[in-house]
Amino acid sequence: MEKENLIAQIKEILPVTKKLEGHLEKMSQIENYIANLDAQINASRKFNLFTDVAIGAIVIPTIIVNMLNKIFAIQHSQYATIGKLYFVLMIVCGVLNFYVSGKIRDKGKDGARRDRTIWQKKYEEAEENMLKDIAPDWDKVLSVIPQDYATPTCIYSVYNYLVNGRADTLKEALNLFEEEQHRWRVEANQQKMYDEYQQELQTIKDVQASMEARVANAEWMSKVAYLRSTQQN
Repeated sequence: MEKENLIAQIKEILPVTKKLEGHLEKMSQIENYIANLDAQINASRKFNLFTDVAIGAIVIPTIIVNMLNKIFAIQHSQYATIGKLYFVLMIVCGVLNFYVSGKIRDKGKDGARRDRTIWQKKYEEAEENMLKDIAPDWDKVLSVIPQDYATPTCIYSVYNYLVNGRADTLKEALNLFEEEQHRWRVEANQQKMYDEYQQELQTIKDVQASMEARVANAEWMSKVAYLRSTQQN
């Protein structure tokens, strides 16, 4: 495939690549929302146990005793009584704060679970919209770029390599892209870019699998309809 012809073919799929990029960005944002909600739902109770009891058993009793001291001007002879009161407050306030904080946190987790259901539905809707939007042109994309490289990041990179003279063939451009991926992996400050590309690639693979499943299902339904029609005849 000549270089000029390859550039022209990639240029033809840039509009659908742009649409795909927009859909992937929206889905990535939704995935981030879901990940944050999952973090709230799965928050460790062990750490909360320590902080809740510590606040209840130390901070709250200290505040109460200091307030009593300011109001009643506690004398030295009353220190023993205050010490007993402080000990009782440590137990009572520690248990109560742990219980109340747990209830509040559980209520927050229930809200996070409801929100997650909503955002999961939004993600599925976004995926469905992407399928409808790019499916008609997807075969054209795969006729130019191999499936494992059919992502906006890779397509834009390959196009730039060819236009800027860094590569003359698709194989050279893909190899150059692989080298950049390797750099992303070994350079710590580029790790986020590499992770984002891997996430993008996985989403593309999921979409491709969904498309193939739909095609297979349509073929199966067609066969079933044909068999039914032959039986009726």
